[in-house]
Amino acid sequence: VVEEVVRRGISDYLKANKGLFMGGVTLMTEEAMPDWKVDKEFVFKYSIGKRPQFDCTLPEDMRLPRYHVAHIDEEVIEKELREFREAFGESEEVVDGSTQDCHLHGGVHCSSEGYYGRFEFRIQDLPSTLMDRFVGLKVGDSVILDFEQEVKPYKVLTKNIGSSMLDILHTIGGPVTFIVKGVERITLAPVDQRLFENMWNEAWVAEDGISLEQQFKDRLRKDLMEFCKDLAQVILEKKLKDALLKHFQIPISKDWLEKWLKVRMPRWQHEINPDKYEKECVDELKWSLLEEKLAQVHALEPTQEEVTQNLTRVY
Repeated sequence: VVEEVVRRGISDYLKANKGLFMGGVTLMTEEAMPDWKVDKEFVFKYSIGKRPQFDCTLPEDMRLPRYHVAHIDEEVIEKELREFREAFGESEEVVDGSTQDCHLHGGVHCSSEGYYGRFEFRIQDLPSTLMDRFVGLKVGDSVILDFEQEVKPYKVLTKNIGSSMLDILHTIGGPVTFIVKGVERITLAPVDQRLFENMWNEAWVAEDGISLEQQFKDRLRKDLMEFCKDLAQVILEKKLKDALLKHFQIPISKDWLEKWLKVRMPRWQHEINPDKYEKECVDELKWSLLEEKLAQVHALEPTQEEVTQNLTRVY
């Protein structure tokens, strides 16, 4: 109840002084923590970031590249189709990964620090230099690899580890242990009407003169082109955001920023890679200030259609 009253009071204060403070960014000062058993009256003190003043005139000479994908290789289509066939295929647990078509999954352990991640891959997809070290492994077996030389260069080994674990490994490096927890052999699902309906959740309609497999590939190519188009837009927006943050100098009190980062960043980020996460947090804060001011100065008001399109693209 007390927290709700305090929260409402801060919210009302920020609304009453709109434009002066950074809304939603408040920090309780350490000396304000009450002793609930002793105190009869409570005084809550908060540090509120004052909104910095800065010029937001847009540069006239800014140029950014916009990417366009004109073609998708047949190899990419074949790979996507195989992954779908694996996803809807039948898996069978086996004793060991005696053949290269077996799938292994398990945990990734950085023994020196006690951090954990996960892995899952088909042995056949490993680089030839590592394949023999995983063939024949059983549940409970493990392989130790050097992160910089044997793990980092290969996406098949890093894609399922998890972003937090990867950040840790990028910082501390060293040996990484892959512990097998399961071995499976997957029978690929046939390219048929059922697979089509599972993939796209719609009934398959035959087309004269076009095989079912070709229909699969055509549909995959169309979907991948749409994905690449959306990805190109995301990349453009990221480059625009970075360029504008670099162009506009947004001053924020260093003292207040240090306090805010202690609250904003989890402990492991402080310990593992503080420079990277501090920059991300600060850029996020500055972008919210810049975005709001640009919208006010240039009277930008998104239409309902634009809001719907953006939500559709994101989700």
